[in-house]
Amino acid sequence: MRKLRVLIALLVLPTLIFAQSTTAKLAGVVTDADGNALVGANVVVEGTNLGAATDELGRYYIGVPVGNYTVRAEHSYYSTVIKSGVKTSGGSTTT
Repeated sequence: MRKLRVLIALLVLPTLIFAQSTTAKLAGVVTDADGNALVGANVVVEGTNLGAATDELGRYYIGVPVGNYTVRAEHSYYSTVIKSGVKTSGGSTTT
């Protein structure tokens, strides 16, 4: 039984470590020029099917694979903002 537990640990642990190092999180707040939160703005990672709508405080959180991205924020009453060169690192949050 002990050998089985060790074997399972050896098989699962590298998978958990690998998973943590290949995923990251994009997070931020979408506001207008006066600093007011924009509720319901759409934040999209271009070239993927990843995105989120902002909450009542203008915040968004998007889980992404590690990499470099272009992020687009849109709201029906405001101009679209695009930010290129957003780089994410494994296991961390990029704002």
